[in-house]
Amino acid sequence: MENKHLKEITDKVRELINESPTASPPRLSEILVELSSFNSSLSEELDNILIFKPERKQALRESYKTVAETNWAWDASDEGKKELYLRGWLFRIKENKSAIKSRLNVIHDQAFNQY
Repeated sequence: MENKHLKEITDKVRELINESPTASPPRLSEILVELSSFNSSLSEELDNILIFKPERKQALRESYKTVAETNWAWDASDEGKKELYLRGWLFRIKENKSAIKSRLNVIHDQAFNQY
């Protein structure tokens, strides 16, 4: 996936996250579905990096004296930066989906006077 496409996805995720605090319950459900879809796309991209990470790190290891230096080199590489970027966005999506689900549960319980 190109960086341009990743930027488009993360911009859409940011919009959904910003919209969620004031969204109605039906819209919150739609936001959950959309966030799940974006989560899937970003997870797939992360998987594409992680599949080849051991091989890339092994190649880096030949150029560095220690494991720590190898890890730093990985983190400084384009793939390493992309991995950290994707992990950050996946965590944001996870946390916001959880908050939306909690909010929907509260709204549901309030509708049945269970609070």
